[in-house]
Amino acid sequence: MIGQRTRYSFAQFLELQEPAISIVLPGKYGVQHLSLSRGNLLYELLNTLRGLDDRVLILALAEVVATAGDLRTRVNPKYRFHERMHDLTQCLLLDG
Repeated sequence: MIGQRTRYSFAQFLELQEPAISIVLPGKYGVQHLSLSRGNLLYELLNTLRGLDDRVLILALAEVVATAGDLRTRVNPKYRFHERMHDLTQCLLLDG
């Protein structure tokens, strides 16, 4: 089960990316009608992720792991990516 802490952490991780990436990545797994704006990006991501089925979240998280290098290149400074990725990893470990 994907817990609340992981969902919040994933929202924080996706916020680092351009809104287009934050829309396309979940969209690949059936999440529809995401309209994200820079001003409310974190809040809108969180609202979306809180309501998703665990299976969809696991597929999106698997893509994050598989494409971490590409996602990292899009974030500056790099330490922000590493801190968010570490937090997300820790949350997933706590979820089991």
